[in-house]
Amino acid sequence: MTTEEFQRLHNFSIEETDIQGRPIVAQIGKIQLPLMQKIDTAVSRAKQDYSADGIFVVHCITLGKHSKESQHYQGKAIDGHFLGLTLYQAVMYLFKAGFNAIGIYPDWEHRGIHADIREQDHVSTWIGYYMRDDKGEFVLDDKGDRIQKYRYDFPHFMEQLLLESELSVDSLHLMNGSD
Repeated sequence: MTTEEFQRLHNFSIEETDIQGRPIVAQIGKIQLPLMQKIDTAVSRAKQDYSADGIFVVHCITLGKHSKESQHYQGKAIDGHFLGLTLYQAVMYLFKAGFNAIGIYPDWEHRGIHADIREQDHVSTWIGYYMRDDKGEFVLDDKGDRIQKYRYDFPHFMEQLLLESELSVDSLHLMNGSD
């Protein structure tokens, strides 16, 4: 992706940083154009429906700790979250924009999503969880990092999205004083 191509995006500026303050422009040469076009489309649709709540906060594109074969290192994956949207709403916008691999991470500090454009003829979905002990504390590896596990069955993926969506709707009703 070139700087000129990045500047043609509607929802990301050249000054854009990720959630850790790292400039996205520094990664442009490693990012695949179709990835950013798809996330830009998803953000445009979310903003159209939800106004300012459709803003996408980038956690990571090509940087960070990932598996050796990660789509991130190929410039084909993005992690982040939408402000004001449930995971269900966010996932639907990403699917509509053409992402074919989406993982949800409800344990992240900001419930997040991994979306990528891997080369495959099917859709992949998963949920990433941090392992917890009997006390509910995160289990750490020998380096002090949280151990993450994945679940790949689609019915569970949808169940978690719908459950999270229901909880979010119920919370909004309670906050607004409605039944």
